Formats: sequence, structure tokens, C-alpha cells
Amino acid sequence: MPISRRVSVLSFLLGMILADTPTTLRAGTSPVAITEGASQQDGTVSGTVRAADSGAPILLASVRIEPTNQGASTDADGRFTIYGVPEGAGTLVVSAVGYDSSRMPLTIGTDVVEIEIQLEVDPLGVDGLTVSAARSRVATKAETELLATPQAISLVPGAVIEQQAAVTLDDVIKNVSGLIQASSINGEYATFAARGFYSNSNGNFRRNGVQVSKFGELLDANTDRVEVLKGPATVLYGQLDPGGVINLRTKQPLGATGTEVRVAGGSFGRVDGRIDATGRLFGPLLYRVNAQIENRDSYRDEVFWRTRFISPVITWHAGPATTLTVETEFKREEGLLDEGLFAPAPTLASLDEQPVNRFLGEPDVPADRARSAVLARLEQGIGGSWSTRIATSWSKNERNANRVDLRSLGGDGRTLGRRTDFRQQELETLFWDAGLIGALQLGPTSHRVAVGLDGYSTTRLEERFRGPVDPIDIFLPRYTGAVAPSPFAVEDQSVDMLGLYAQDQIALGDAFVLQLGLRYTTFDQLTVDRDDGTEEDFSDQELTTSAGVVHRVTPDVSIYGSMSEAFAPTLSVDRNGDAFDPNFGRQFELGLKADLLDRRLSTTIALYHLRRTGMISFVYPPEGGFYRVQSGVQRSRGFEVDLLGRLTGSVSAIASYGFTDGAVLEDDVYETGHGLGGAPRHHGSLWLRGGLGNGFYAGAGVFFQSEWKAFTSYPDDRMLRGYHRFEAMAGYSLANGVRLQLNGRNLANKRYYLSGGEGRAVGLPASPRSFELSVSWGTGALRR
Repeated sequence: MPISRRVSVLSFLLGMILADTPTTLRAGTSPVAITEGASQQDGTVSGTVRAADSGAPILLASVRIEPTNQGASTDADGRFTIYGVPEGAGTLVVSAVGYDSSRMPLTIGTDVVEIEIQLEVDPLGVDGLTVSAARSRVATKAETELLATPQAISLVPGAVIEQQAAVTLDDVIKNVSGLIQASSINGEYATFAARGFYSNSNGNFRRNGVQVSKFGELLDANTDRVEVLKGPATVLYGQLDPGGVINLRTKQPLGATGTEVRVAGGSFGRVDGRIDATGRLFGPLLYRVNAQIENRDSYRDEVFWRTRFISPVITWHAGPATTLTVETEFKREEGLLDEGLFAPAPTLASLDEQPVNRFLGEPDVPADRARSAVLARLEQGIGGSWSTRIATSWSKNERNANRVDLRSLGGDGRTLGRRTDFRQQELETLFWDAGLIGALQLGPTSHRVAVGLDGYSTTRLEERFRGPVDPIDIFLPRYTGAVAPSPFAVEDQSVDMLGLYAQDQIALGDAFVLQLGLRYTTFDQLTVDRDDGTEEDFSDQELTTSAGVVHRVTPDVSIYGSMSEAFAPTLSVDRNGDAFDPNFGRQFELGLKADLLDRRLSTTIALYHLRRTGMISFVYPPEGGFYRVQSGVQRSRGFEVDLLGRLTGSVSAIASYGFTDGAVLEDDVYETGHGLGGAPRHHGSLWLRGGLGNGFYAGAGVFFQSEWKAFTSYPDDRMLRGYHRFEAMAGYSLANGVRLQLNGRNLANKRYYLSGGEGRAVGLPASPRSFELSVSWGTGALRR
């Protein structure tokens, strides 16, 4: 669908929005009876959550009603609204990071009632790992409680990101089972593998639930937390690979003024400065600004990276049921792309014959990239138990992805052939999503329904240049400079997608929940070769489904089973220039979720079997180069455990373990049983953080991964070695809001490799032992 038609649809939906004005009732600790009027079958509970000591509103407090599966999270003004609450007795449970929980009896009638809740400060909860607040809602469009969702979902809170001093998205996802970084060239072409399958560079990444292009590093200074929805999620999120969705939540404006300044310096010349400021411009208009300047060199010779980033956000609370948020991002990066080392022998173990710091490219081939983005979200209650959510985003990514390709080794085992590969790329994307969420009662069953339309239109322009570079001795490298490359290929590609989705979560009494989902997707892909004027137009449509059942064994324990499907275009062509068919995935999953230790500790255990058809295989003929064929059927199955929360009042933990068994089932290129790339058999993590008293705190962790293949095209004996590495940190918080923190990574100085090269014996070594010291100062609402 053209962009103009999609904007018209969005404008029409905006014009349909209605306002809703609730009646008001102030509630204390005594039971609250909601009985005024009887105009509706269900009631609506709304209110404000504030800190008892200061009266300040609390952001992201978890508010839920037992024994139902209904709840909400508070906004920057501490506001929440829960629609479609069945009549009868219940308990309102409120919790938030750093505060004691509150439980309030309710007798629910059929009117809209305003409640104010005050929470007392819990000084032992300030590490940010309170389970109920963290797990209440994530990037599920239907806004359902996670214990009632038949899907494994993992969360890495901002507290963990800060404790581990994460720099890249890979530093974050190491805490999640079933997810690894499979390849990277300085983040430029970073590829993640989820449950044994590579993630699409665009479709599997979200920012605040909105699709974002994976052009470079996504972990920016405005990231608040990272959520991972595992397995196929096509019904709610459209075209994507079946392994899962990575959603980055950003820091939102607060109603109280606050500022935090952070400066960090570390090994290999890294210097990083950040500022985070929030407050109220006037009345209902709030703001937040995050900015970052980073300069870093590398443990790799000649390699460097420079980053400039700023993200202003405005939130307008236009009424008790209306919120509009507009976010903008501007990012500029420049540096040197680095493929790594080249193995002098057939086995990748021979990579160890070269030092970790050796760079085999050319220092005079810099790369750069820039990103501009605008995201707008409108949330509107429209009366009774229904609300609308409309999101739209525009982004433009530009990059000069210039690098030196490491090609092949000469007969002497040391002279490496090379060439320049320059890519001038521009990607412009318009995305929108208009959804309706509500609750209704049909006979003895209650329903939580989400329906909507979404779509995107993206245009990619690419010019490629190639040129010769003198060979280099991998043992005694001498840089000779790159020759100006010649035009190689000019290609334009546009993709338009439109989807209609619906999901119904049906409560069958208090103990069982049935979830059904359906999506219809249509897309059109046009590829134009500007050299010869040829065009390749491909269109398709697909109906995908999902189904699941949840049994609430207790209010804090649930078991579930589900089936879900994924559908995605391949966006590539065969050797004749013909487009491949889309690929399709189907998964079956069984799992258990539990909030333990008085709801301080959250655990998810999952078993899955995922089958994918229409896979693309690479063929490398003797004369050189490669081409693609589509014939594959691949399978991944495994077992995962994720844990998050507080073991005691002062000790928090995040841990994971994943077992993955991936294999080729049918293929014209690979034999049956051939292993999958990006699928180590074992990987896991454990990170503990504890308060030591008098402002001191410390943390430590271990991260491990068994041997693995970077790409499916690798022979099964071309494995990157497994590893286990240790990290630790220690910090001190002063009374005036100043914090000092020292982080150490790879403390045992283990040598291992982050990624390999498709079709080539390339390995990018990980950083040796490194340290970072940071100083931060927070005031007001951002004081720690």
C-alpha cells in the first residue's frame, strides 16, 4: 500500500477517537466498593500511585487485580487504568521498584472510580530487580499479564545494564537464554541468532514495540531495558524470523525534575560521557533528553569508533485517558570496520597463531553512518473497557559501509588476498500500527481482545564499489593503502507490507486461559537494478495463526503450552535474479512460569520444537564467489531457563541457561543432520549483585558458551571454541547522589572469538581483560 493511503487510514482512525471522563473517589486502606451506577457490565479501576514520603508520582508501578489476570503499569504521572474488571470481590495489588508492595481489598461494581495509592520506600529494593514491577507488562500488544501469556519472555532491566556497564546490545543479551550474537563487523552487520535461527536485520528488532532498522548498534544512551519475546511472534508483529523479537524500551519523561551526568573511562582509550534530564515543561507537558558522546579506540590495531547521540522526548497528558508521546533520535558514528583474523590452516584453531590485536584491513578506509528517527504514540481510553493505541514512526538511515574484505590465502599459507568493498546505502522507512484493546464478557467467559492494522513502507538505495588491494602477510602485515574502487552494482529495493491481526485471551474461570491469534499479511517487494534497468517484482500473502493455553496452578505459578507461526520474505534472489519464496516457521512450546520467594524471584522454564522451511543455502563453486539456492528445511529444539529477581533483601540475581539442538532436515546443499550456525549446544550466565552496607555494593558473574559454528555453511568440524569468562564490579554511593563504579571484564583473560566470516576462515577475537571506571551524579527524580 502506498504511504499516502496508509497516512489516510491513520488519519481516519485518529478521527474516530472518543474521550472518556471517569468519576472520582479517593481510597485509603479500607475496602473500596465500586458500585455507582449500573450502565455497564464491567467496571473500570483507575487511579494514581505516589510515594508516601514525597507525594511524587511513581513511574512503572505494577497494578493488578487478583484473582483476575488484569492489570496495568503506571505512566510518568503515576496514572493507571484497568478496563473491563468483572463485578465481585477482589484484591488490588500494587508494587514498584524501591517500594513496599500494597494490597487493598476491592468490591467491584460497574462504574469508573478513581483511587489514590501511596507506597512506602523499601531501601532494599533499589537495585531495580523487583519482580512484580519488572514482569507485569512488556512488549505484548494485548497488555496481558506475563504469567497468563503462553510464551517465554525474558527481561534485562536497566539496573543490570548499568551494573554490567553494557556498551553494545551483545553485552545485554548475554543474560538471556536461547539468544547469542552470531556475527559482527563492529556492530555494522551484527547478526543475532535466537533459538538456533538468525534474526532478520530489521523485522526482529523493535524500539518501544515499533519496528526499527538494524543499521548499526541499537543500544543507545536512552535505553531503559531490553525485552526478548522468544519464538514466532508474527501474529502481533508481522514479518519476522521465527527465533524471537528483541524490543528495546527507552527512558520516558517523568513528572518530577531530575538530572544525571555520567562520565566513564576505560581500557583501550574508551571515554564516554552521558547526560539524562527530565521534568515538566508546564502543566501536562513532560520532557526527557538523553545525550551521549563516546570516543573509543580498540584492542585491535588501528581500529576506532566515535559516536554522537541525542534523543529528546515529549509526553503530553491531554486528559485522564489521553497520552501523546513524541520521541526523536539523532545519531552519528564513524570508525573503522574490522573483519578480524584469517586462519592460516583449515581449522579455526589456527587463528591463535596470530595476536589478538592484529588488523588485516587498511587504516585509510573509514566508515560512517547516521540515523534520524521520529516516533509518535497516542494512547486513548474510549469508554468502558476499551482503549486505542496508535503508533507511527519515520526513520532514515544512511551509511558508507566501507571496508577491506579478507578473501583467500595463497599457497604459502601467509599471503592473504584482499579487496575493497564500499557500500553507500540509504534506508527510509515509514511504520504504523493502529490497535484496539478491550475486555468483554460473553456468557461465562471473559475476553481480553486486541485487534489492529499495521504496516510499513521501506525504500533501500544501494551503490556498491569494489577495487583491488595489495595482498598482506598475515604474520608480518604492512599496510599499503587502498586503491579507489570502481562501481560494481547499483540496486534499489522497496517493500510494502500491510497486516490485519487479532488476538483473544479467554479466561475460563480463574484457573485457565485460552489464547487464540490470527494474522493476514500481504506484501510487495520491488527490486530494480539501475545498471541494466531490470526489475523484479514479487508479491505474496499469508495467513498465520497462534494458539495457547495457560493453567494458573496458583496466583504465582502457571504452566502453558502453545503453537505459533512465523512468516517472512527472504529479500534475496537466486543466480538468475528471480526472487525466492518467503520462508515459514512453526513452533510448539511447553513452559512453566513462577514468581517465587514472596514474588521476589521470577522464573521461566521452556521446552520448544521449532521447524523452518524455505531456507536459503549458500553454494561456493570452485571458481570462486557464491550463489544462493532455496531448498532447506531446518529444525531447532531446546530447553531454556531464565531467572530474575532478589534472592534476599540485599542480593539480586539474573541467570540463564539454554540447550539448543539445531540441524538441517532437508537440503540440496547440506547433508541431513548438518549443524546450524549460531546454535551452540550449551550457553548460560549468572550475575549476582549485593549491597555491602554504608553505600558499598559489588557484583560478579560468569558467562559461558560451548563450541559453535558461526554459519550453517561451515563444515561441522569448523567450530569456534567455547569459553567461560568472568566479570565483576564494585561501587560506592555517596549521600549527595554521586556514585563510583569499577567494572572488570574477561578477568581470566580468556581468548575466544565473537564471530566468523560467511564462506571464509575468518574469526573476530574478543577483547582481552579490560576495566572501566565510571562516575555519575544524579539529582531530583534521577538521584540514585
